[in-house]
Amino acid sequence: MEKQTRNNNYDFCVFIAFVLWIYVMGEQNPTQTRVIEDIPVYFTNLDNLEQNNLTIVPNQTFAVNLTITGRAMDVFKAKPEDFRLEADLGGYIKKGINNVPVEVKSAPKGVSVLYERGIPYVKVKIDSLLEKTVPVSLNITGQPKEGFGYVNPNIKPSEILIRGPETYVAKAIGAVINVDLSKRDTDFSASLPIKVIDSYGDSVQYLNIEPKYIDVYFPIKPSKEVPVIVKTKGEVPDNKILHSISPMPASVKIIGEKDIINAVDYIETEPMDLSKINLSTYKDINLIIPEGISLANNIKSITVDIKVENKIEKTLSVDLQIHNVNNDYDYLVYPTKINVTVMGSESIINSLSSDSIIAYVDVSDKQEGEYQIPIKLDLPNNVALKRKHINEATVNINKK
Repeated sequence: MEKQTRNNNYDFCVFIAFVLWIYVMGEQNPTQTRVIEDIPVYFTNLDNLEQNNLTIVPNQTFAVNLTITGRAMDVFKAKPEDFRLEADLGGYIKKGINNVPVEVKSAPKGVSVLYERGIPYVKVKIDSLLEKTVPVSLNITGQPKEGFGYVNPNIKPSEILIRGPETYVAKAIGAVINVDLSKRDTDFSASLPIKVIDSYGDSVQYLNIEPKYIDVYFPIKPSKEVPVIVKTKGEVPDNKILHSISPMPASVKIIGEKDIINAVDYIETEPMDLSKINLSTYKDINLIIPEGISLANNIKSITVDIKVENKIEKTLSVDLQIHNVNNDYDYLVYPTKINVTVMGSESIINSLSSDSIIAYVDVSDKQEGEYQIPIKLDLPNNVALKRKHINEATVNINKK
């Protein structure tokens, strides 16, 4: 009961205090002082900056705090948006940080501004105003419908004018248009927005762009995949062996009218002179593109992987075999071994052994007696005979 009485007394006191405050404010309305925070500042004579090739650096906030005084009712009603503050850029402004005085052009009725710390000002960062042209490129996403491709896209204009603070203009290296060609089988035509980018491909903001849209046109035509054939002329030097020639890519997508691409079964390169190839290497070779044909991604050339090896020789002592014997006879051959010199690429010749080569004489239909029979050889693939040190063997045949 005692606690409830105390609470009632407290509530009564608060009520009396509120009534007295209402009385004082309504009847007496004493003078009050108050700080209004974050009052926005507006600029005048902005054209002075442009005339001097200057501009305000973006992403800055311009506001000040003001101390006001007046009758309590007027002071407490005042809000930041009730004030009009201006900073004049018509005077001497330079690149860098500028302290620009702020003038109170209007304030709520019944209040006055106190300049206890002098006239307020805002810090304004100024940069040089620059412009330049940058090229426009396409960022193509998606692929046309299977069996179709795009040829010779057209963009107008091919470059744009950008204008703004030097800090941002200097970053810009180009402009990109995003184009999605997913599943298309008809021509693409549109006016598309531009994104200005830096060297990392990130967007550069706070620039004026002219024009803001680019006209883009993609002809969409039938397509098919065909192999690439590498044409050559001449021969590699005598001391070299051509191991392989591989086009990269091995095939390309050709695009054009249906009757034209149906008549094309492959794409050739310009002739490559093998006489100038001494080492394994990669060479860029232009393609011969038939009239009326375009290649996907506007390919004009391919890379050819050319592998050559040194040509070497090796002499091996090989057992001389007798083939097609008759079991009714005994056979003696002389010599029993012959020396064979072969040549070919270094990797193959170095791996050869005597067992890799078969040397033999053929005694088919031979009767009893002594014969001089030519020696024949079976050589592995990609191995050439340099010489046989003897061409014939003596074979004695005796009846058992």
